[in-house]
Amino acid sequence: MDSIEVALTKSGLFAAWESGGGMTNTGTATIIANQDGSPKKPVFVRTGGHLSNSDHALFIVRERDVIIKVSRHRDDIDLKILEIKKFKEVKNYWFVCPKCGSRSVNHGNKCYGCLYESKEEFPTEYKDSKFEAVLEIVWESEYNNISEAPQKFQEAVKAAVDKSYDYHCRTPYFAK
Repeated sequence: MDSIEVALTKSGLFAAWESGGGMTNTGTATIIANQDGSPKKPVFVRTGGHLSNSDHALFIVRERDVIIKVSRHRDDIDLKILEIKKFKEVKNYWFVCPKCGSRSVNHGNKCYGCLYESKEEFPTEYKDSKFEAVLEIVWESEYNNISEAPQKFQEAVKAAVDKSYDYHCRTPYFAK
């Protein structure tokens, strides 16, 4: 199963970003849609900072909402329509060197600060948490057959493909 990172809003709701855009020969896009394929209303649209091929609009997501992912190289398009099945918390830990106390996110038996190496894994310390949406594939393209995607998702699929061609895209493509 695939997954994507989601944010947790102050009100305790999960949110995901519409993102992507095109470059000279390649492009990517991530589009968020309701379970019926209709556009969602963004809770935030970025208008400043680095926008090119980045995060453009933040949407509240729920189970059964749909994520459309496009990866393009020239005119070869890989497309996945994914449904959110559940959300899960992923905890991150630091490895703590028993000799010098430095923290490392690298392999848990070598310190890159004091170069101490152990045969056993270093003890861990809680770092932070992030949340992921666990996704299940609803439909996947083969050999550019994107016109064969389920009818209710055609508008969102077109938006995702168009976004992947938009050179240095700076705007959301599929929002109310």
